[in-house]
Amino acid sequence: MTTQTIDCTPSWTGILRLLLTIYTDSSAKGRQTALEEMTKMAVLADRYVEQAKAKLAPEPSILTDDTTRVEAAIAYLADYNDGLDAKHLSPNGDDYNRLSDGVFSILNDGVVRDISLTSEGR
Repeated sequence: MTTQTIDCTPSWTGILRLLLTIYTDSSAKGRQTALEEMTKMAVLADRYVEQAKAKLAPEPSILTDDTTRVEAAIAYLADYNDGLDAKHLSPNGDDYNRLSDGVFSILNDGVVRDISLTSEGR
């Protein structure tokens, strides 16, 4: 006899709809339980996003040759400037600080950090 397994795991979307129905059409205890379960789902979603971000974050590269470091610093400045141009932004004090930190990191430590312009950073 062959055993067949049927996966009946509900989708997150399906569970959310059920929890929203319970929340809107239930007693105070039902609403509290639904809210607790939606909070658990949100926490899991946040963890997933953090893990996805960590996988996408570039590893800093270490440059050992002085000439390579200078070339990397110049490329760093050019990339940042291109990013500003693409967003039609003029550099401000925060940009100069960020660029200084990045260039000094390259020249002193040989570490190239991510310089992408994000909505949080700029």
